[in-house]
Amino acid sequence: MPYDFRSDIWSTGCVLYEMAMKQPPFRATTMKGLYSKVTTGKYDPISSMYSKEFQQMIGKCLQVNATNRPTCDKILAMPGLLNHLTGTLNEIQMLADESGDDSLMKTIKLPRRMGEITDRLPAS
Repeated sequence: MPYDFRSDIWSTGCVLYEMAMKQPPFRATTMKGLYSKVTTGKYDPISSMYSKEFQQMIGKCLQVNATNRPTCDKILAMPGLLNHLTGTLNEIQMLADESGDDSLMKTIKLPRRMGEITDRLPAS
């Protein structure tokens, strides 16, 4: 299939999986074995130390069938992610408010609700 945004979603899933598990999702000792794992979507489950929402998000990104992968908008709208990012953004804002100096943090403007970021991004 030609390269498009769905390929980027799959790559994002691979990166998130590797960050969480400290190893790539698809591993094999031969190229044929690696090809088989990638094309069948076989990878070790994500550790239960991570939330179900995070595990599901990565699973959706790593769908073999590209049409089943979520768009960026759908990923940003996932409840677990949205709730976590909103809390994180509030913490960042509190740190910036507490610093009181002309630090770099004062130059970075983030929306209070992450869902608003799509309104500020350039068109694809």
